[in-house]
Amino acid sequence: MRSSGPEILRYALNGIIATLVHFAALTILLELLKVNSAGLSNLIASALGISVSFLGSRYYVFQNREGHFFDHATKFLILYGGIALYNGLFLMVWTDLLHHDYRFGFMIATALQVVLSYFGNSFFVFSIMSQTAIKIIRALLGTLLFASLFVLLHFVHFRHFPVNVVFYAAIGDALAAAVMGGVILVLLPYFRPLGGFEKGQLMLIWILAGYGFAISIPTVIDRSLSFYILEKIQQRGGGILKDHMRQVFVEEYLPEHRLVDVRLTEQLESGTIAIEHGCVKLTSKGQRIASFGRFYRQSFLPKKRLLMGEYSDDLTNPFRHSATNPGYTCE
Repeated sequence: MRSSGPEILRYALNGIIATLVHFAALTILLELLKVNSAGLSNLIASALGISVSFLGSRYYVFQNREGHFFDHATKFLILYGGIALYNGLFLMVWTDLLHHDYRFGFMIATALQVVLSYFGNSFFVFSIMSQTAIKIIRALLGTLLFASLFVLLHFVHFRHFPVNVVFYAAIGDALAAAVMGGVILVLLPYFRPLGGFEKGQLMLIWILAGYGFAISIPTVIDRSLSFYILEKIQQRGGGILKDHMRQVFVEEYLPEHRLVDVRLTEQLESGTIAIEHGCVKLTSKGQRIASFGRFYRQSFLPKKRLLMGEYSDDLTNPFRHSATNPGYTCE
């Protein structure tokens, strides 16, 4: 696709207008509306400037280009995300590694950005797409829709509604967002290029991504002793005597995190234990899981694990030195 002189002039004019909108919005937010944060103001102003740039590019600069509005918008965001990454990497190499003047580097990066932006819009954003490319773009947009639904549901659920178990609740949020996203995929004509099997694959990917998030972020932060150690050291001014760490675990970690209550609640909700007449008992499900866990621990966990400077197999059989009659078993 060959570019024309008038198209380049329209591109330059559109860039000037978008920049003026960005600057005007930033000035209004800071000077008239008295927004306290310059960073937040610039973020909002940048969004307005980019929006104007996109609309001007679609309807004014690159005329007679075919394609759906949302396809163009998605590719536009991908292009400008890549350009933003390029800008950051260029200045990192230019200034941080090569120790050149950042102002000169900024000028070079901006000049290259203008060229990349023009050709990216011309040959990528507003180019005619194949059917495969259309499917990819719409799958990406559907995934962005799922992620937005999931973040919204997860935030509202955890902030305003009861949660029995963090892990199960987060997975439930992911399932709900995947179902809602799947309904939108089916109902909106925009997603018709995706076949039924492809939509099913997308939903499965979303559910797996939600599961990965549930087990890696909220569950880890909620349960992790490692996070607790870091947070506790920070709370105590940045340092704790090593000889007192056992005291921290026993006298502070257990009550502060209500660890016994949390773990018993999780197991009750999972159906692995039952509490009868003050006695905590394993259910048949609990027996099976405990047997599997003990088998896996003894068979597959590392026999030479580094523990405070020494390699040991202590954690493959942590009960080897337990008392035979501790006095707290149920009759």
